[in-house]
Amino acid sequence: MVSQSFRYAPNVELLTARAVDLMWDNYVGYSDDVFDKKELIPSVAKNIDLGVRVLRRGSPPSREELLPGRDLGGRRASQGVPLESVIQAYRSTERTIILDIFSGSQAWPVELTSHYADLIISTFDLLTEEMINSYRETASAIEAAQRRVENELVTAIANGVVPAASDLDRWAHTLRIEQQGPWLSFAIGSVRNADHVEVLRLRQRIASVLQAHVAGPVLFGDMGRLTVALARPRGNVDDIGEALARVIDGFDSPAGYAI
Repeated sequence: MVSQSFRYAPNVELLTARAVDLMWDNYVGYSDDVFDKKELIPSVAKNIDLGVRVLRRGSPPSREELLPGRDLGGRRASQGVPLESVIQAYRSTERTIILDIFSGSQAWPVELTSHYADLIISTFDLLTEEMINSYRETASAIEAAQRRVENELVTAIANGVVPAASDLDRWAHTLRIEQQGPWLSFAIGSVRNADHVEVLRLRQRIASVLQAHVAGPVLFGDMGRLTVALARPRGNVDDIGEALARVIDGFDSPAGYAI
């Protein structure tokens, strides 16, 4: 048996700084162009405080203590930080605490040090699980809202509707796009009825291939048997046409797609 009393009193401010240094400008999304570093510091400090409490009492976190993980997951999803980066950030905080434990463990039995290291790992596993669930819920809601707005924008323009300035601002804000042009449009059609899932796969492939040629996302709208798309060219428009031709040539389907 290991002792349930652990006299662990680290410098939380110092550990926070170490953990933040491991994350900031090292993981995608952890940079000034996404959110303010000042927001990250108290968030990391709270997780380190939780780790210290868990170590001192020798028992896992309560359900209530894991709630910050849910809050963080939703916030990072709203900010557009990749989920992988948030997971790495948690692991950086976990690593910082574990290294601190072992750096002062010379007088402790190995089994005691290992026990508390396992406790920290378990704590951050639980925090990460809460964060991931919340992140995915929020990301799914955001994606559904964006798809509705995307379809609304593209179909309005394709139908010749002159949008109100307020609608344009709302669409641009939701989709995180620039209104300024030039914009390129193209339509995707098929000789025979196409499977809906297959159309979605084709859209994903087009969006992926065009990443190098456009600024921002490719926007798609449903127009019956046609899919209409909008994109902002980054360079030569002919490059986009050639890239689209390659996608269609390489997309094997009995529906017979054309752009």
